[in-house]
Amino acid sequence: MRRTGCLIEQIAEMDNLLMAFYKAQKCKNAKAEVVRYREHLQDHLLRMRQQLLSGRVDVGHYHTFMIYDPKKRTICATAFDERVLQHALMRVCHCYFDRHLISDTYATRLGKGTYA
Repeated sequence: MRRTGCLIEQIAEMDNLLMAFYKAQKCKNAKAEVVRYREHLQDHLLRMRQQLLSGRVDVGHYHTFMIYDPKKRTICATAFDERVLQHALMRVCHCYFDRHLISDTYATRLGKGTYA
């Protein structure tokens, strides 16, 4: 895979971060952490932009819980701000990654899904 160049400025654009927020909140907009994030949306996105541009992004804040379907499993879910960050990264980088994936890869790819 060839190097594309510095994409961090595109990832850190406020429009990209805002669209990433809307994608991350989809079907979750009534959850408490999403409501709290939305209350100070501009502040959160500006902080994320600053962290991205400085290269000091604070990650690793997981929420751990158990499910029992069909057997006991430990789930580690990322904090909502990290989900926003993931969406912001993939909105810019997905097209570059997609070109280099093998044809049998289906997850998160347009035109491919569970039944492809």
